[in-house]
Amino acid sequence: MKNVHFGRAGPFVIALALGAALFSCANPVQAPLEKAAVPKILSPRERVTLYAGKTIDVGTVRRRVIDDKLVITYETHEGWAIEGIHLAFSDNLADIPVNRKGSPIPGHFPTKESFSPAVTTCSFEFPCEYTSGTLIYIAAHAEVLKRDEAGGIIQRESAWSSYGGRFVEKGNWATYSIYVIQ
Repeated sequence: MKNVHFGRAGPFVIALALGAALFSCANPVQAPLEKAAVPKILSPRERVTLYAGKTIDVGTVRRRVIDDKLVITYETHEGWAIEGIHLAFSDNLADIPVNRKGSPIPGHFPTKESFSPAVTTCSFEFPCEYTSGTLIYIAAHAEVLKRDEAGGIIQRESAWSSYGGRFVEKGNWATYSIYVIQ
């Protein structure tokens, strides 16, 4: 075996090599993506647009409190209908189920419903455990379709409620809406 001598630079070279080995071989710990603490768009409106395929206005999502119940209603128009919904809401955006990259996972939302045949309106009631003035985040997802005059399906899309923000800046266009409990 051959001995390698670094002279006076020896301790520096050894420290540099050890540091590189420690930092390059360690398993990096990735912090989870942080959710936006402040909503981008706060809608005081009761109804927000339900967008399919990013830009197609297919209906509305209505949020309101009636007799201590939070009522969320999906409604479509212009020939669109709902095949299924996935719904999650919370006063903490981090409570909405998302994957490691921060994209929502509608199949993991606590409220899900399928409709056959497709419907143009559906409502869901929940006990309202929030006080007046509480800001809630609503991830309202729908699977929508459009039929032609003969009843044939001419388009299918994924739809999300608007007026809050995107879950992630790039990639998945899924959005959430914001509602202030009245």
